[in-house]
Amino acid sequence: MNLQILSVLYFMTIWWFSPLMVAEKFGIQCGQLKHQFFSAENMVLKNFVYKNKTVTNHVICGRDCGLEKDCKSFNFYKCRGFCELNNATRKEHTEDFVEDQESLYFDMDEGTPTRSIPTTHFFSTQSPLPKLSSCQKFREAGYSGSNVYTVYPSGPSAADMRVYCDMVTDDRGWIVFQRRLNGSVDFNRNWAEYKSGFGDPSGEYWLGNDNLVALTSADFTKLRVVLESDGETGYVEYDGVSVTGSEYIFTYTNYILGAPAKNSLNDNKGKMFTTRDRDNDEASGNCAEQTHGAWWFKDCTVKSHLNGEYEQNPVGRRGIVWYEWNQPIKACSMILRKP
Repeated sequence: MNLQILSVLYFMTIWWFSPLMVAEKFGIQCGQLKHQFFSAENMVLKNFVYKNKTVTNHVICGRDCGLEKDCKSFNFYKCRGFCELNNATRKEHTEDFVEDQESLYFDMDEGTPTRSIPTTHFFSTQSPLPKLSSCQKFREAGYSGSNVYTVYPSGPSAADMRVYCDMVTDDRGWIVFQRRLNGSVDFNRNWAEYKSGFGDPSGEYWLGNDNLVALTSADFTKLRVVLESDGETGYVEYDGVSVTGSEYIFTYTNYILGAPAKNSLNDNKGKMFTTRDRDNDEASGNCAEQTHGAWWFKDCTVKSHLNGEYEQNPVGRRGIVWYEWNQPIKACSMILRKP
């Protein structure tokens, strides 16, 4: 019986006979080496992910960690069924150990369960969510968990939006309007799909160009671009952002700062949106068609393209691109809030 079969059999035994303990600890065995994992509820370790994948449950995620010599801990996102293997632990990097509701962090430290955070109450059917205008308002009202919320940017009697709220970044509450995680959603879409939005806020998605017009018109004008590569996260921030008109012209007033990424949106300022079936760029060909994703192109010399084809080793102009980051992008998001 080989090593992998041994580990799976032991893993399944722990799961079957000790179901009440799995949320706190479980074990796997590889030959003579035994791994016992302990969990922290609603916590994750950021910035040390070296491998990720979609799995059915955290048991599979733990099995994969136990079989990897570089894996010291792992994160499991329950809503998305998404597994992240880390090459570090919370004790080594306490500043990167952060709250993320509906998630689990595991390592081999018996003290890890004491770092759990209580689950927020916003899924209660007895206490429906208030009709608030933004993720910021939810954060101010005590809803600290990053998750899917319904917001009313133009007031409680106006149209609603189902969005993912990032409650961790700066502890401010940001509306996520674009998110790439693992390539599970195709971003090479047509004009109508980008107009109305696609994907799901709990995973990869585009909120929709009409919604971007509504948000920026309602003073959601501070933009942060978040980029993730192997073991490193960067961001870039802008203010005075707007998306206007039937061709969804993008502009901003100021590039504020970036760390360690820098501004790569200068060529996109004042440009119309282009999709594979609607060519608004200044090039002779269709840049969205060439790059397999829609964007605010100037021409096809692409310096930024966060809706590009999900590819870690892109060929030519394809791939998720941020020129002033200049490394393969595994995940990215574009988030908005009021100043």
